[in-house]
Amino acid sequence: MDEQGRLAKKRILLADVSAGLLSGFLYLSYILSFAFLVPVQQSIAGRGARAGLVSSVVAFVVIAAGTGVRMVQLRFFDFISLLSGCLPPLLLLAALYWINAETPKLPRIARVLLAVLVLSLIALPFVLRMEKDRAFISQLSAYVEETIDSSGLALDKTGLAAELVRRAINIISSGFSVFILWMLAGSWWLGSLLASKTRAALADLRPVRKVPRLAAVKVPHKALWPSLSLWSFLFLALVLKAQGLWLLLAWNLALCAASIYGLQGMGVLSFLLHKPAVPALLRRLLPLALIAAFFNQATSAVVLIGLPVLGITEVWIPYRNLKGAST
Repeated sequence: MDEQGRLAKKRILLADVSAGLLSGFLYLSYILSFAFLVPVQQSIAGRGARAGLVSSVVAFVVIAAGTGVRMVQLRFFDFISLLSGCLPPLLLLAALYWINAETPKLPRIARVLLAVLVLSLIALPFVLRMEKDRAFISQLSAYVEETIDSSGLALDKTGLAAELVRRAINIISSGFSVFILWMLAGSWWLGSLLASKTRAALADLRPVRKVPRLAAVKVPHKALWPSLSLWSFLFLALVLKAQGLWLLLAWNLALCAASIYGLQGMGVLSFLLHKPAVPALLRRLLPLALIAAFFNQATSAVVLIGLPVLGITEVWIPYRNLKGAST
């Protein structure tokens, strides 16, 4: 191999390692941990499976080391707890790698949904146990108290920790499958999009598959009745005041269906915003307004309900093909 080839190979390896480092630090940041798969996906989409494997290994090493150091600092170190803390990112990295595998007989959307199903089934026993395990809740509350205490803020750490843990458990129980779905699907889309825009910076890279535009996203019509059935199941569970496994299943299945139609609602908005008649200022401000809405409980509820409603009503109202609409 000539000197130029070795230099290009080193640059690619450096890019893969850098992506893994960024992924690990994003996961350890807590607030941006939902995006930790994006740099790894960018490596896979732009430089192939081997590059993604390098990035994944580096990311996992950073996450394991950072989690261990953080537990030691909080005087909370336990090897079993460390393994438990490292298992979720490991499974998510493995799922992302599989979603990108070359399996022509299985469409990518099917791989995403199958990965969500498998990861949800793995998480289900832990979620059920988490709701009832008083020792775990007390341990988690103590961990949160230590974190609040280390922040130096003058707060009622005991009461605040208990409330934060209670809310977190309720949110995780009701929507853990949705979190998995959005992390995997969103990371695949965004990482692939970034790869398609930055691949020219490195030499000898494979072509990047065409990334679907948000404005073109449509849910197949055959998903309508299963989705309506899942929402009816949730309504029935709430009316009958179901508890435990049935309520957990009802919420997660219904929210997964709603999130899929919410994505279609975002596609409708994106399509309408890119019409020539729409002012450029509105095209930029509306997405920012939607993001800002999530910082308020009332407005976030409106957005979370409105997007799936917009998406599912496109079954009857052709928003993207209305007669007389400007083009």
